[in-house]
Amino acid sequence: MPSNTKAWLSKALQFGGGCFYLLLASWSLFHVAGWVGTLPDHSEHCQESILLSSWSPDKDWQADISFSNCSLHGHGHWQSHLDLTDLESGEHFPSLLVVSGRHDELKLDWHNHRELLISGLPIDHLEHFQQPLGAEVVLALKGD
Repeated sequence: MPSNTKAWLSKALQFGGGCFYLLLASWSLFHVAGWVGTLPDHSEHCQESILLSSWSPDKDWQADISFSNCSLHGHGHWQSHLDLTDLESGEHFPSLLVVSGRHDELKLDWHNHRELLISGLPIDHLEHFQQPLGAEVVLALKGD
């Protein structure tokens, strides 16, 4: 075989091999993308139930304590959390208080229309606490 034919054959094999690998990579990418699209959504695994709701005496605020496994720690990490909603403006303050585990003994007591006392709190399980920024409500904790 002349050297030009060998060079041409070598280039043709390289080009064919490159096309084959490109097709294989494309097929793999589409296959994986299709598989990822069939994975269940994170929210499908989340379970959440409201344990307690309380309204301020003037009915301007609603406080909810929920029990949920929808956290950044994964589905096996259950938490109780306090959400606060301004019923006049619709502004929502999520997860102001987060406690690991389920705590049915948590209690909510409103004082002076603008102070919410949270009692029955196991301080050693407290993961997060913050005041609602820009709100007229103050949260007070009473641990056990």
